[in-house]
Amino acid sequence: MVRSIVSNAITGVQGVSSGRTSTGNFISRGHDKIVEEIENRISEFTFLPVENGEGLRVIHYEVGQKFDPHFDGLGRIATFLMYLYAKPKPVYIGVL
Repeated sequence: MVRSIVSNAITGVQGVSSGRTSTGNFISRGHDKIVEEIENRISEFTFLPVENGEGLRVIHYEVGQKFDPHFDGLGRIATFLMYLYAKPKPVYIGVL
């Protein structure tokens, strides 16, 4: 995961912004079988072909981090969000 960047709407130059403080990474379309399965499920849910989609973007937010509202002008017709969480590891307590 690396610090998220944004593109300047006027110049197109990419860089770090106080408006997006998360970390993230891109996963290219069809990267592996797991990504393909996720893409197929999104396609089935949205009724949009997989080939019309972009690669996946995994973004991590710590408490207090943000992503300000924006317009990126890419002509997207939809954004699909999935919230992921880490399942807590079981705690074993020994009994004497």
